[in-house]
Amino acid sequence: AELSDLSVMDPWFRDESGNYPYSHSTIVFSRNNKAEYYLGRAVADALAREGAKVAICARGEEALQKAAAEIEERYKAPVFAFRADVSVPAGARAFIRKAVREFGTVDILVNNAGGPPAGHFEDFDEEDWMSAIRLNLISTVIMTGEVLPHMKKRRWGRIINITSVTIKPVSYTHLTLPTN
Repeated sequence: AELSDLSVMDPWFRDESGNYPYSHSTIVFSRNNKAEYYLGRAVADALAREGAKVAICARGEEALQKAAAEIEERYKAPVFAFRADVSVPAGARAFIRKAVREFGTVDILVNNAGGPPAGHFEDFDEEDWMSAIRLNLISTVIMTGEVLPHMKKRRWGRIINITSVTIKPVSYTHLTLPTN
């Protein structure tokens, strides 16, 4: 199945009655890098095609605006595009709060900020790890905290966390072990 096919994601997106309740839903996607690529864009396209209002964010303004324009044109869906760095708590909060102001609520949050650069474990220093934690864990915690009151008030919502594994296993052929 293609990523743009909602049937792949049925368990996550159906309501208790087994329906896709998207014609009046607001879906929020975070993507910290390339808004026009990858799984988050495919999910945004699929849900916009079902009639959802979509809020997207990314750090890159040009790619973000291009993705928003393509989604609006292709699916005639309302799109709110906001430039934000979700690895910074203020950026994550601002994105959610402005999306709520734009659309009134959030029904589904898709945290899809991406992962650290690809590489071997031993290639990363402490700051690389802290940056990955801020991007993938802290942003998820903050944005979940921002949308949860809206979902609880409406007694419905979905929070989907997508992450990636980009760290390659330790290469034992490159390790130098002490010998005695």
